[in-house]
Amino acid sequence: MRYIGSFILPFALLASEISLTGALRNDAMVTSRRESAAYSDKLHEFNNILETGIVLEAENEDWKYYGDARAYFYEGSSVGSTSGNGRSEDVKLMRSFLRYTSGIGTTTLGKAFVNVGNGGLFNPFEIRKLVTFSDLSYTREGFLLASQTVNWQDTSELLVYAGSPNPFNYDPFWGISPGFHFSGMQGGLVVSHARADHNNAGIFLKGDYGAGFHGSWNTVLSDEGNYRYNEAVAGMDYSVNAQWFFDAGGYYNQSGADNPAEYETSETAYLSAEYYAFFSANYIPDEFLQMGVMAFINATDGSTLLLPSVTTFLSTGLSATLLFVLPTATGQTEFSQDLYGAATTLVRVEGKF
Repeated sequence: MRYIGSFILPFALLASEISLTGALRNDAMVTSRRESAAYSDKLHEFNNILETGIVLEAENEDWKYYGDARAYFYEGSSVGSTSGNGRSEDVKLMRSFLRYTSGIGTTTLGKAFVNVGNGGLFNPFEIRKLVTFSDLSYTREGFLLASQTVNWQDTSELLVYAGSPNPFNYDPFWGISPGFHFSGMQGGLVVSHARADHNNAGIFLKGDYGAGFHGSWNTVLSDEGNYRYNEAVAGMDYSVNAQWFFDAGGYYNQSGADNPAEYETSETAYLSAEYYAFFSANYIPDEFLQMGVMAFINATDGSTLLLPSVTTFLSTGLSATLLFVLPTATGQTEFSQDLYGAATTLVRVEGKF
């Protein structure tokens, strides 16, 4: 997929408008662990991730090219360490696609990301689910795909897509999603094949009538049809005086474990249980400051993960964030200090130019 950009870029040179922007971000993380932590014998670990990015956009009246490339430099005890000195580098082409918009709809071809359903961490229609609690809003790497939306009478549309995370390893995905939107409400159906033995058939809905709401129901079936389970998510959001923002909801996964002893156990495995609740509150007093807290509650074992944060906007395009990742439980629970450490402190400095 590294050659996608060289194939599409010549088309971008025909554009009437070209913009080049960049970003630089540094995440410094310190994890404090209990002596009994399962995944490390170190009481304190330091990791640093320096990320640089370049975004190229070129467009005319009908066509648009978008490319996003990133370079990463890792240093520390565990993050990205592939050599004895705890340092490594990586380069990724996150997105590189052509998009054509006409009166009928929009055609996308290249390395892109397709949004199906309502989106969000618990979206049951996600093609590949990936959770990084220290970076929930991070731009995810796209897939090689082709998609087409067809609009009809300004009230409905049809999305059709197909692609593969790795064209050299046969693992295709495809889907079709007819949807509607009118009077502040949106919704639709989804029928898709996300990966081997994971086929979706479901419905989603969202709207805003003073308070926002969203909900999804999905039935997952195996390729042979001899195995199935249901997923559901529902939530609401509300804002007060354009300064306070609240979001709360719940998630159900019929295939999730109802006993902590049955959880998938690894340092990067999360959301293995059957029931979850989530909550967030954000306070934005002015254009220079944002404070908030998020909570993920495992309703099966009662453990909670708290993520308080504060962000200050130092100047145009420059911000600094202090974030804490705090498991609250101990013992054999999902968000346990005995597994992941007592706390992780992250300092993020990000600049865009």
